[in-house]
Amino acid sequence: TITQNIKAGASYTFRSTTLKLPVNAPVGLRYIRAFADSTKLVIESNENNNDTFHKINVKKVLDLKADSVVTPSVLVRGKTALITYRFSNLSQVEIKNIKVRLVYSIDSKLTSTDPLLRASTIVRVLGGKSFSGRASIKIPAGVPAGEGYVFLIVDPSNAIKESVENNNTAGRKLIIVKD
Repeated sequence: TITQNIKAGASYTFRSTTLKLPVNAPVGLRYIRAFADSTKLVIESNENNNDTFHKINVKKVLDLKADSVVTPSVLVRGKTALITYRFSNLSQVEIKNIKVRLVYSIDSKLTSTDPLLRASTIVRVLGGKSFSGRASIKIPAGVPAGEGYVFLIVDPSNAIKESVENNNTAGRKLIIVKD
């Protein structure tokens, strides 16, 4: 809502380049409607010229977001632990065959040499919905004791072309102890 006083005979132009559509907005040709005096507070000689429509084309935009990894705060290397993870489909459409990896790192920076703990493929996640998973992981026996991280990586190879590619990772700091 914009409140703007306009003098008699004058006009006001409102320009916005950013509009956020609902995640479930249907794809295809749609219209945005703009109103002036939508509550009819101003008495006018012509009440039928206070709105206009603008065509927009809603496109299929994909975006997955890693939300969380939940682990015990202490893990024993070489032993199995149950963890949970969650990611969201921020798109308005279903996304299928989503690759997910759980990776261990000794620091907060992921590298290609960090050990893979678990990999899976999620069959589908509907638009605007989240997926919560559980996995048994085992911290490799050769990992040094001390602080470490378990990361969830959604779409690790960027096979799904997303509008935002830098939100596909979530991590959890934890302590690794010897058996």
